[in-house]
Amino acid sequence: MMSLIDNYKIINSETDTSIILLHSYGKTEKRKKDGNLKDTKCNKKEDESSEVFAFNTEEKIKSMMEVFNKHIAESRANTMEKRARRNKLVFLVGINIGIRAGDLIKLKWNFFIESLNSDGTVEKFKEYYDLKPEKQKKQNKFVRLHFNETVRRAINEYVENFPITNLEDYIFFATDNSNEHISYHALYEMLKKTAKEAGIKENIGTHSLRKTWGFWCWHKAMDKSKALTILQKCFNHSSVETTLKYIGLLDSEIKEMYNSIELGMEYI
Repeated sequence: MMSLIDNYKIINSETDTSIILLHSYGKTEKRKKDGNLKDTKCNKKEDESSEVFAFNTEEKIKSMMEVFNKHIAESRANTMEKRARRNKLVFLVGINIGIRAGDLIKLKWNFFIESLNSDGTVEKFKEYYDLKPEKQKKQNKFVRLHFNETVRRAINEYVENFPITNLEDYIFFATDNSNEHISYHALYEMLKKTAKEAGIKENIGTHSLRKTWGFWCWHKAMDKSKALTILQKCFNHSSVETTLKYIGLLDSEIKEMYNSIELGMEYI
């Protein structure tokens, strides 16, 4: 017979130690150290949406950046500043290259950088990188990624403050003295907390980064239909409708449709 202690599993992450309660009927609850439920998908109520949203306005992106810069300015120790700059960098890279969070957290410096100067700053960036996404490894598929000026500037800003010693190191480290990358859960928690501090009301998660890239690719495209076709291929979606839903366009279009109809108002 399984004892009470057998129903618990401890998971270590960068931010805390999580206690997961495994119920006999198969449901898993994730709890914090204090026993309170974590805000994760498995803890959502049946009638509560687990959908996460893109940063679909300039104001939201600006608000996130202001919080990141505030944390950098308020850092009292070198390790705190390094982590604050890492958080800013993972956000900027995430919304500008549009890969899954599981692939994002495993990026190393040699993903972007061809060579370094003697002082650990960037001598030469790569023009592109052929990435084999984690979910497509069995198909042996590669995705060619190109880097915009925002990504280059963000990396340069980081390495000017914290020079690179090894191109094989993870960019988004777990802790300053470890050779491990940030965990998926730690990235999720960081984005949730930053968005809350930034005053963003929508549900934010790791998928928000990739959805943001997709939304703005569509939003700024001259040919929207062509953009959707390209995004569908980039996201490996089975239909354009799935892509529309993923980047949040169906929701905004439905809202716009409802708001466009005002029947009987003149008689009120």
